[in-house]
Amino acid sequence: MHKWTPLCLFVVTLFPFSRSQAEPLPKVAHLLKAALKGDIKAQFTLGSAYELGRGVAPDFAEAARWYQKAADAGNPGAQAHLGKLYAEGKGLPRDLAAAVKWYARAAVQGDSQAQTNLGCVYFNGDGGLQRDYNEAARWFSKAAAQRNPLAEANLATLYAEGFGLPRDPEKAANLYLEAAKHGNLYSQARLA
Repeated sequence: MHKWTPLCLFVVTLFPFSRSQAEPLPKVAHLLKAALKGDIKAQFTLGSAYELGRGVAPDFAEAARWYQKAADAGNPGAQAHLGKLYAEGKGLPRDLAAAVKWYARAAVQGDSQAQTNLGCVYFNGDGGLQRDYNEAARWFSKAAAQRNPLAEANLATLYAEGFGLPRDPEKAANLYLEAAKHGNLYSQARLA
């Protein structure tokens, strides 16, 4: 039997870096002013700026602080990113249970990154959850429906290997193709 854990961990790690680097640098002073006044979108954007080093020096602790404020106010993007920081132990102590909590909150609000990461958590049986390929498939399906290439690749692997879903090479190939069109290197390799 194959061990697929590295695939999911690799996929989760790569997702935040798939954003275009051509985005304009945020005006940090303006964001800070708005964030301090409670603007949730500004808090999330400021967290992203600190996480990615866009307009400021990278600082995961500051990113976590601003994501926490926006996440507590219900911003699903901030919840997903906060979960990722907990999962990776960046700016916060590594805490998979906390990561799962934030992924789940964002996933039920439709955040495809959180849905993909939650699928990986179920696939691996991490964060205090039992390994459950059916739940992994459910969350990957939700994210894949939003054209998330990492979810498409993971769902394709479940179909290819018959984990939680009936083995279906045709569905797997179609999902790998969709993910490959969106630049997913793993899918491109699987198709080759």
